Amino acid sequence: MAVQRRAPLRRWRPGLVALAVALVAVGGLVAAYAVTLVGTSRAYLAVARDVSQGAVLSGADLTVVRISADPALHPIPATDVDRVVGRHAATPLKAHTLLSAGHLTDEAFPGPGRSLVGLSLSQERLPAGRVTPGAAVTLVATATATATATVAPTAGSAGTPTGPPPTFDAVVVDVRDGIRDGTFLVNVAVSTQDAAPVAALAAANQLVIVLGEG
Repeated sequence: MAVQRRAPLRRWRPGLVALAVALVAVGGLVAAYAVTLVGTSRAYLAVARDVSQGAVLSGADLTVVRISADPALHPIPATDVDRVVGRHAATPLKAHTLLSAGHLTDEAFPGPGRSLVGLSLSQERLPAGRVTPGAAVTLVATATATATATVAPTAGSAGTPTGPPPTFDAVVVDVRDGIRDGTFLVNVAVSTQDAAPVAALAAANQLVIVLGEG
């Protein structure tokens, strides 16, 4: 006659039981924390697309995001959108940036004593990929432009510049692709007294951008 065998009784180990209870408790805390985060998230304003420094902000430049923001960031609540639209961008703004009060200004750009000049430059007239918004640059008149501003030539030196080329300090506002292939439109802020000569040299294609302060 066959003898029936009983499966051995499974012994519960106190250590494993305690571990299981701890894991369940941790899982509950994580879930509760996640619910808390979702419940405390608020709507804030962010930048919907790239905005040039000095540009007037419109509703199309803004979007609303819901996050649990760090209080140190001081983001602008979405309810304050009417206080943002119509103000100027104090700095170049990148898309998806959380908007704060420091990004805004009531002063028109580029400010008193400054003028904005657009330069259409070919690739060889500026450092490749290194001219970015906010960069301090020097605008240098080329040899052709310098020659027209020299004193009357002496024998054996006709058309030869007698001194260093004229330079102008500027700050890059933004950089875009030009209308023609291989060209860039670089908007720069210069002193008002330099605006006219810089514009004239730019129109004659007689400017080169040097990165760094002159």
